[in-house]
Parts: sequence; structure tokens; C-alpha cells
Amino acid sequence: MPLYFIGQLVGAFLGGAIIFGIYYERLIAIDPEFTVESVNSTAAIFGTFPAPDLSIATVLYVSRRINFNTNLIFLSFDQLLGTFILVICVASSTDNKLWNFPAPVIPFFIGGSITAIGLSLGSNCGLVVQY
Repeated sequence: MPLYFIGQLVGAFLGGAIIFGIYYERLIAIDPEFTVESVNSTAAIFGTFPAPDLSIATVLYVSRRINFNTNLIFLSFDQLLGTFILVICVASSTDNKLWNFPAPVIPFFIGGSITAIGLSLGSNCGLVVQY
């Protein structure tokens, strides 16, 4: 199992490095400083960040603030809720005792679930669910 995690981590970094290499000239032309908070920021290509328009009014529980005047706990709750909904959708669609979906239909149901979660919860941090 640890080898699987290492492979996932190495694959993610290699994928990011390959994309950076392919689009290097375009990234330099758009954002030569590689900023995170500017209008022409290209950082969201390689990671997810809170939306810059989130204000303190959107925060449910005020604790430690991060760069975008929003709350780390609130954003974590958003991600946890999306992951929880995805787990429930995957578990219910693959359980033959609960629903008896034909096998070819299950990937479409899971893909639709990811789409619905992304459209409903993806605007705050860029669809950070652990799938």
C-alpha cells in the first residue's frame, strides 16, 4: 500500500512538471512572476486555491484567516462535504443490495455525481474532492 501512495505522489508531480514544460512559454507570457493572487495568475493550473471574491460574510466560523479573507475551516468543510457526498454516491451505486444497477451504467452514475458535486460545491476552492 505505501508503494501505491508513493506512485500517486510521484505521478502527480511528474504530471505537473510535464504540463509546466509544455506550456512554459505561454505561462511566462501571461504571468512572468508566477503570482498567486493577481488577475493573470496561472497558479490554479497546478493547484486549487480559494476564490479571490470570497469575503468574510461567507465564513461560518471565524478562526484563522488565510490570504483571501476567508476561513480555513469553512473551506475544509466544503471539501469534506463534497468528498462525503461522493463516497455515498459511489457506495450506493456499487452496492447490489441497495440498488441493482447494471454494471455499464455505474460509471455514468459516478461521473454524473462528480459533475453535480463540482457544479454545486466547486466554486469556492475549485472542486477539491478526493476521488
